[in-house]
Amino acid sequence: MTARSRNQAKTVAAANNPMIDPLAEAVDLHRAGDMDAAEKLYRQILTRTHDHADVLHLLGVLETQRGQATDAVAHIEQAIAIAPNAPNYHTSLGVALRALGRRADAAAAYRRAIALDPKSADAHVNLGNVLADSGDLDGAIAAYQRARALNPGANKAHRNLAGLYDRQGVDLQRAGRPHDAIARHRAAIDACAQHSDAHHNLGIALQATGRLEEAAAAFRAAIDLDPQAAVSHCNLGQVLTEIGDYAGAEAALRQALALDPLSTEARNGLGVLLESRGEARAAITTFDSALTSNPQNVQAHYNRAHALLKAGDAANALLGFDSVIAIEPGLAKAHSNRGVALESLMRFEDAAAAYQSALSLAPALMEARNNLAGVYLLQGRHDEAERIYREALVLSQEAGSPRAAMVHSNLLLAMSYNDAHDVATLAAEHGRWQALHGGIGGTMVADCCNTPDPDRRLRIGYVSADFRGHAVSFFISPLLRMHDRTKVDVYCYADVHNPDDVTAQIRGITDVWRDTAALSHSSLADMIRADGIDILVDLAGHTNGNRLPVFVLKPAPIQVSYLGDTMTTGLTVMDYKMTDAHITPPDTKESFTEVLATLPDSFACYAPPTEAPEVGPLPALATGQITFGCFNNLAKVTTSVIALWSAALHAVPGSRLILKAKALTDAATRDRLIEKFASCDIGGDRLALRGYVADIGRHLAAYNEIDIALDTFPYSGGTTTFEALWMGVPVISLAGDRSTARLSLSFLMTAGLGALATTDPSAFVHRARELAGNLPRLAEIRGKLRQRVAVSPLCDATYFTRNVEDLYRAMWRRWCDAQQNTTPRHPQGATA
Repeated sequence: MTARSRNQAKTVAAANNPMIDPLAEAVDLHRAGDMDAAEKLYRQILTRTHDHADVLHLLGVLETQRGQATDAVAHIEQAIAIAPNAPNYHTSLGVALRALGRRADAAAAYRRAIALDPKSADAHVNLGNVLADSGDLDGAIAAYQRARALNPGANKAHRNLAGLYDRQGVDLQRAGRPHDAIARHRAAIDACAQHSDAHHNLGIALQATGRLEEAAAAFRAAIDLDPQAAVSHCNLGQVLTEIGDYAGAEAALRQALALDPLSTEARNGLGVLLESRGEARAAITTFDSALTSNPQNVQAHYNRAHALLKAGDAANALLGFDSVIAIEPGLAKAHSNRGVALESLMRFEDAAAAYQSALSLAPALMEARNNLAGVYLLQGRHDEAERIYREALVLSQEAGSPRAAMVHSNLLLAMSYNDAHDVATLAAEHGRWQALHGGIGGTMVADCCNTPDPDRRLRIGYVSADFRGHAVSFFISPLLRMHDRTKVDVYCYADVHNPDDVTAQIRGITDVWRDTAALSHSSLADMIRADGIDILVDLAGHTNGNRLPVFVLKPAPIQVSYLGDTMTTGLTVMDYKMTDAHITPPDTKESFTEVLATLPDSFACYAPPTEAPEVGPLPALATGQITFGCFNNLAKVTTSVIALWSAALHAVPGSRLILKAKALTDAATRDRLIEKFASCDIGGDRLALRGYVADIGRHLAAYNEIDIALDTFPYSGGTTTFEALWMGVPVISLAGDRSTARLSLSFLMTAGLGALATTDPSAFVHRARELAGNLPRLAEIRGKLRQRVAVSPLCDATYFTRNVEDLYRAMWRRWCDAQQNTTPRHPQGATA
């Protein structure tokens, strides 16, 4: 006999045998899950006793369970009419009403049940459920908390409360409030530690706020509770990619794919990992695979375009972002990265428009705001650039973004180009960088284990993102090549995302090369400590791609700022600034947190490019007119610079001006610059505006069209000044009251051309007129200038390197002497 047959027999027996309690038998059948048999008995009982409240109630409960909520409400209400003070009847009525979507009525029923039995934990739980459905989250939380207080072991109350807190956290994340979300997810975990979703969502919120290690721990906790959750493995892989733990990231992502082979998210994560490891082409293939399984996945399309951009294929990246925007026009980050692609293609006005589109969709998108400011700076729109950098800084700080320090460095660089700021203002802003991003700073790391032997061979580490075709490389390569390997070992920490031929050349003259572009700041600091670096040299300052947050972590006993930025870093943990007496004279009004380590002659040595063409004859002899020129970054061309150059053009009738800069590749930028000169009564016919030329030989050949170079201020030329001199073109410079305004002065003085540097705008114009009025003298200078520079300390790499090594040794001995005192050492301030 089957179980169903046995139950039917029981039903018949219960109905015909007066010794069997039909209600008890019906309840047993109900509990056993035989709904048909139980219902039949309930209805048979009601044919004899139609006002049996318990039977009406139980029949209603059964009907609710079978999805017949309307009938259930009718039967339970009949039961309540007979026995209005039975609290469980009201609870059951609430369940049926909730199933019908009658939330307010359900809440009233639960409240009536609670009024009759205030200690009913189930009634409080059910009230919490319907209040949560209605959006009254505070009321729901209060109900669940009351249930927990009444019955601390009530798992349902704990679980539901955790779910509600978790839901609140998700809502806060969607509202762009991840910091607030973290507290809600933690509350969920406190309510029910076994709630895997709460751990997972906590990880997402922590990741959004840059707390990556904590995020990874949260995802691991979610995996411990639910090892089959592919999405938690996927998110763990993504956050480990951000941390720089690529081995761990790959293991997590591959586990996610093992659990869910069709997971587009896991394939996307794997592609991002490959891109982060510098394998952009492999990443593109992975994104293609993701799109094969899910052709409409916007994230995969976006990631593929981003990888193309990283691989240097800006044209196809632009097409990719256009495709993404066609699918999802409101995706702000696609508009923002479209701007990056346009910027790479030197379509600066279009790039600005793309960033503005991104910000119209997502005003808090810090990256778009930062990039827009960068374009404005390239175009020479200084005030706009600074304003937007400040906005980006506020946004990044509010979001707790680890990129806030980078944005602040961008602001500092922009301010250094603008003569509206005096040295006191610049010093204050550098101090603010230290206050916001520099940590407590100032002390030696506790685990420093460098041997304090004053005469041993030193390990010198150089940190730069510019070990590539960049001006910094032309200045640092002579030093790296000529270092005395009996005295120093040379380590290079290369933050280069797209290596080139110059990268390979520098790598070839380095003892130990580290590719660090994929490393977090903390991971890079750990690597430097493990390498036992004695003197760590920053080659960027606050310029693009800097790693100053690594120096904040003090991974080496001696830290030196050099080359890329002549101003102070503002860091209390930066021990020295290498400079010269021309850039920072004894009476400088600039403030430095670093001790000034002064080199003789110039602070830099240059490796003349082998591609440089021969110096041509003086152009004015053939053209019959003086041609002024400047090839500096347009960010250095302020309104004051344009006014002074215009005065020089007016002082030399018939003269013209050639300007060459990357930003001038863009037509709209050229038009804007022409308007600025027009306001100084210089017509467009006296201007020749040229854009970017990739080939260094062609770039330098353009100097053969120029008679006299005009310098910028308050940020003078560096590489451009040297290149002009190497090509036989004298540079007239206006030296100012800060180090950035004295770079050209350093080169000119070292080459014995100090007379070309002035300190007064009228003298600048007079010098231009004077040179222009003596063509034989100008031709003579041109013919001898390259040789003059070649035999000067500017090109004497051996002499320069010995001087640098002497400074390093003096720094080291001073540190060794300080180790006699066990008290942590604080770097001294600048000395005049």
